Amino acid sequence: MKKKKRLQNREIKNNRTLSNKFLEFNKKNFLSLSEYNKIKNDFIKEEEIFVNKLHSQRIILNKQFAQINQIIKEHLKEIVDEIAKEKNITMIFNKVLTLYSEQSLDITNEVIERLNKKLKFIDFRSLNDTHIHKKQ
Repeated sequence: MKKKKRLQNREIKNNRTLSNKFLEFNKKNFLSLSEYNKIKNDFIKEEEIFVNKLHSQRIILNKQFAQINQIIKEHLKEIVDEIAKEKNITMIFNKVLTLYSEQSLDITNEVIERLNKKLKFIDFRSLNDTHIHKKQ
């Protein structure tokens, strides 16, 4: 009987120890369902904010890219018109659309050189105001 009682007491003590360890472990490593849901919802909100900011930045970048393309196209048109008048050229084709042409008729490099001289850089920070910096 005494052995049985001692075994029961030892078992009770071991169970208490295990229960205490489990509770301590649970406090350190597990969250209650409400705590988990709060953290999850906070994370989802932060993710939504991040995705919205990213989307907004993409829209801004796409607008700036379109503005830059427009600025470059305008300058290219001016340069091509100048070269056409200077060289008495009546027609200029996009190189991509041309199957064959005499190399001496190709003005691509001259257009690029003039564009580089005319349009040094575009200030991205103030693109809405379209600040273009030309060589002085």
